[in-house]
Amino acid sequence: MHYNRGQFILSLVAIVVGMGLILSSARFGPFGFIGGGFFTVLGLGSLLLTLGSVLPGVAGRVLSHRVFKGAVIAAVILMLLLTAYFAVNH
Repeated sequence: MHYNRGQFILSLVAIVVGMGLILSSARFGPFGFIGGGFFTVLGLGSLLLTLGSVLPGVAGRVLSHRVFKGAVIAAVILMLLLTAYFAVNH
């Protein structure tokens, strides 16, 4: 599979934004904390899935396995739902 640096850079940007929101959660309250968690999980998930398509051997097979992909998608959806819940109830 072909990849480019943009895939890695966007994943790292999402992680940095997520960590920034988590660290500034005192200002934004629980919504900032959970929103930061969403961006962090989104960035980590996309980074791991990209690495799964690039890495050779066992590491690449584990990261590109359908169970792992499903777990990443489930984690992102869960964090999205939690973010929406706190946005509505805050």
